[in-house]
Amino acid sequence: MIGTSCTGTVENIVGGGYIVNVGDGIRAFLPHSKAGLERGTPSFVPGREIDVVVTEVQPRRRSVVLSRLPIIKTRREAAMSALAPGDIVVGRVEGIAKFGVFVSIAGTRGLIHRSELSWDQNPVLDVVHVGEELELEVLRLDLDRGRISLSRRKRLLPPLQYAKRNWPVGTTMRGEVTAIKSYGAFVRLPVPAELGRLAGLVHISDMPYGYAVEPAEFVSLGERVDVSVLSYDVDRVKLSMRR
Repeated sequence: MIGTSCTGTVENIVGGGYIVNVGDGIRAFLPHSKAGLERGTPSFVPGREIDVVVTEVQPRRRSVVLSRLPIIKTRREAAMSALAPGDIVVGRVEGIAKFGVFVSIAGTRGLIHRSELSWDQNPVLDVVHVGEELELEVLRLDLDRGRISLSRRKRLLPPLQYAKRNWPVGTTMRGEVTAIKSYGAFVRLPVPAELGRLAGLVHISDMPYGYAVEPAEFVSLGERVDVSVLSYDVDRVKLSMRR
């Protein structure tokens, strides 16, 4: 009967959708357009159980058409009614796209835009993987469009705070030269990748030969060097280099 909800088992993937066994020997068709899968999320595989709604029945052709959209809409509305901006939730990564990461939360799905993955200005998407559980903060709820915007970045320690907490002044470590200027070199410090990237400045005056040698003559891009923390400012770390 049209409008009936049931649970079916995906049997096959065919052109345009899926063949789903809904019981009593009935094999129905679920179009891709009605499957409710976001870009970047994997397709259903044979054997997967899914909740569906019957949307069309043609007895003469023995044809039954299904949709997951009504169920997704109901679940999303229920989940969104229980959420508010600022809430902390746990989500499981379902799919990764160029623009961000889809996660399942409270029976529905939300999006972490790539800018909210870490504190990095150009975050890489491989800091998370499908199946991973993340602690997230709810940023926005768009009830009209049924969208939940989430942030992973807000639940992470900023790289500079991580450095201050773990590397007091005088700490020596190894980092990678990422930029060379006339006044010194920037060295990327070994901050955990999931937090983002942090580079400190080694001023030319804090290099072994000081102003006597141009920075480009002393170090090269990509070179790994030993540096020591000299000081922390509000938004940067100052380093020294000794060889």
